Amino acid sequence: MHPRKSAAIDPLVHCSVAELMRIYIEEGLVTGPEMLGLPDFSSATLIEHGFDPVGDYDYRLYEKPYRFASSAIELNFKVYIENGVLDSNGVEFGGEMRVETQLRRLVTLLGPGAVRSIELLIFDNFLEATLLINDAININIHRYGKRHGRSKFSIGAISTDASFRPESAAKKFNTGFARKLCDETVSPNPSRRHARNPALRNLSACLVRLFGSAYRKGRLIPARESA
Repeated sequence: MHPRKSAAIDPLVHCSVAELMRIYIEEGLVTGPEMLGLPDFSSATLIEHGFDPVGDYDYRLYEKPYRFASSAIELNFKVYIENGVLDSNGVEFGGEMRVETQLRRLVTLLGPGAVRSIELLIFDNFLEATLLINDAININIHRYGKRHGRSKFSIGAISTDASFRPESAAKKFNTGFARKLCDETVSPNPSRRHARNPALRNLSACLVRLFGSAYRKGRLIPARESA
């Protein structure tokens, strides 16, 4: 689902796509509600500021469209609350943003050693993929712009296993879900099959250039572990 179009969408304060990625990688999740123009992340505040509730009380999603103040890119910001207690948050982007471009911007913002590991998991005949960072941050990407047999990857969403509640973070729900559902992983030295795909080949080469040895072949969860 892409953010809905509206002339009155609120801007994120002092933020960009790359900065939002940095926040999730270095801090685990967005902890500062002021970036969204909010005093806090309580259910009452979210409703008051135009967030739409989805689901029941046990586990409720609140979402609202925003835009980046410095660009036309829009996003849905998602806040998850379980039994009335703040759990986590995530982002879903609208529009097309080439992932290599955003990664190059990201590395200029990251502190030393911020990315300890990065894996490339692929799904659905190479049409979708996940960059799994530090075994906790999922950057979901999809192919677009296919022309003459070539295509690129665009960033679609960010989800995280980090939580305001330690018991939720320990479950690693998003990471486990991605590992169980992915078709295969792409190594720093792509197989011949992966190397024949321009989008995968270019992205893998970009990860090697930017992250070096932190980029490694991912681990699939065998069927017996996912039961």
